[in-house]
Amino acid sequence: MVLSHIVREDQNRHSLHSVLREMGISAEQTRRIKRTDSVRVDGEFVYGSQPVFAGETIEVSFPEYEPRPFQPRGTFDTPEILYEDDAFLAVFKPSGVQSHPSNSAPKGTDNMEDRMMSYLSKPIHAVHRLDAETQGILVFAKFPYAQFLIQEAMRNRQFKKQYEAWLYGPLSVPSGTVDAPIERRDPYSYTRIVREDGRPAVTTYETTETREYDHRIFTHVLLSPITGRTHQLRVHMAYLGCPILGDTRYSSDEQAAYQEENCLFQLQLNAFRLSFLHPFDQTWVSVESRPLEEPFWFLEKKEDPRT
Repeated sequence: MVLSHIVREDQNRHSLHSVLREMGISAEQTRRIKRTDSVRVDGEFVYGSQPVFAGETIEVSFPEYEPRPFQPRGTFDTPEILYEDDAFLAVFKPSGVQSHPSNSAPKGTDNMEDRMMSYLSKPIHAVHRLDAETQGILVFAKFPYAQFLIQEAMRNRQFKKQYEAWLYGPLSVPSGTVDAPIERRDPYSYTRIVREDGRPAVTTYETTETREYDHRIFTHVLLSPITGRTHQLRVHMAYLGCPILGDTRYSSDEQAAYQEENCLFQLQLNAFRLSFLHPFDQTWVSVESRPLEEPFWFLEKKEDPRT
């Protein structure tokens, strides 16, 4: 892959190295590029310390991303690849699997990032994350600069996700927008709440189906997060009085008792549709995954999936 950049007036006489950094190429990637002699300015070799001039074209050939030593401790399931090109991979993340290593899933234990590196035997870079309890599409970049560009696209609202969920209860307003700031319940809590002094959080929702089962109403919705706060969709649906079915963190007491009685502990939230503006060829990429399984078979089966 070759990346082209025309030096701007405000970059005139800056060093090649500084312009590469301004382009978002990491220091590690810059060193790798220089080692492999894969950068040219108007077709000529230029040292990183030399100045470049407005109007010149910098061309960077990204070397094949290098394998890194990786010895998985344990056997990882083969990831389900939904989309792949030279820069990105989109995969299906099952419910119950962490997106990347964390305190609760350190390196070497089962998480999607390590699954991907074990599968590819190459480094991989997370673009975003999903809660462990949420299933759906997860995107990885194959090299740091691609990660940087797509995260810039996310900040510019050029990365769109749509979720589906089953809710416990009927929505008083079938469709609308939730604009409610979110913050930690307390400084050391992982649980979030709607709070006036929280960070801005906006979600749009649309009801597609309501169903009565066991003398209760369940609602199927499509959810689109405009912002990306931790647990945003779960918090916002609970704020509307209809927590997501299977949620053990944000459920009401009545819902928690019902879920315990019916062994329903799998969060009914699915990131099933995603699109983004590809930063290299400026085309829109659309990825879809499987829909949620019919949730009510869990209630009929009444077997605890945790055992």
